[in-house]
Amino acid sequence: MFAFGKKNLVGLDIGTTSVKVVELSRTGGHFQLETYGIAQIKADTEVPDGVSPLDVTITTVKELFNRTKVKSKRIVASLPTSTVFVAVIEVPKVKESEQQKAIEFEARKIIPIPLEDVTVSWNSLPPDQGTDSSKQSVLLTAVPNHVISNYITVFKALGLSPQAIEVEATALIRSLIGQDTSTALVIDVGTKTSTVNLIDRGYLYFSKNINVGGETISKSVAQILNVNFVRAEQFKKSLGLSGLSDFKNIPAALRPSLDLLKTEIEQVLNLSQGRGRSVEKMILTGGGAKLLGLDQYLTSSFNVPVTIGNPWARVVVPKTVEPLVHELGSGLAVCVGLAMRQED
Repeated sequence: MFAFGKKNLVGLDIGTTSVKVVELSRTGGHFQLETYGIAQIKADTEVPDGVSPLDVTITTVKELFNRTKVKSKRIVASLPTSTVFVAVIEVPKVKESEQQKAIEFEARKIIPIPLEDVTVSWNSLPPDQGTDSSKQSVLLTAVPNHVISNYITVFKALGLSPQAIEVEATALIRSLIGQDTSTALVIDVGTKTSTVNLIDRGYLYFSKNINVGGETISKSVAQILNVNFVRAEQFKKSLGLSGLSDFKNIPAALRPSLDLLKTEIEQVLNLSQGRGRSVEKMILTGGGAKLLGLDQYLTSSFNVPVTIGNPWARVVVPKTVEPLVHELGSGLAVCVGLAMRQED
């Protein structure tokens, strides 16, 4: 969409508990990592009275940019899945001049708040086999205007130049899927919630938010082992589910989280199957994907290959920071995909 040449682009991911940033440059067909970083957002209990959550976010972003020495002001930011309404709708095939009216007519039926209070965008999708040729499938995205307004406030306060604001799944397609046209689930295991994204032929078809995240699992592990949260996090990375060879003896405290994750994944698998498109693989991403053995557990559960996503596959990483970057793994996948937008 944009011809940036060698200009750097910065991916900014503002989450519920942290802010992440990745700056990439591009020379020829290669991306180069310029800088990266993560900063925790202070909890409400740590913030003085009278300081708004938006002010806390602005301060956190400013300090992170200063610490990581971000050079570019050109920003692509992600929208948390919990703030975005995403749906695939069917609209009559009409002239391009009439398309907006047709889409808005259908959108009013399903978006739970007035269209005047949201910013709506859409993309046409490839037709499924056997579908009505008089209809067009459209991916509809709606974001409350106040959410967009908050982002603009952050950008203005810091003198940043926003190039785009987009849903996290779009960034994950760039960093983890690339040109792969197979049908896949990208499962983003965040701190407090997870998102199951159905990707087909390079397009997002469905996205579902789940109230299970890495923090949920860590709290369960802490309860099982009677250890503090930090030790529980270490356990996830060093042992996790890997010691359970047949996954039949999962501790009781872990079962609710894993069972919920499995149930939601199964529903999306069935949805894809109903479209005549079987899911060929699953990709785990996000900080919560570090639960050792989670990929094997899901492979065993669904008989579908599951891998940990590698957002750095098409990025040249300086050797001095290579170990640190790979330790973060897919935790920066959204940021990497945002900064890759210059390729679009």
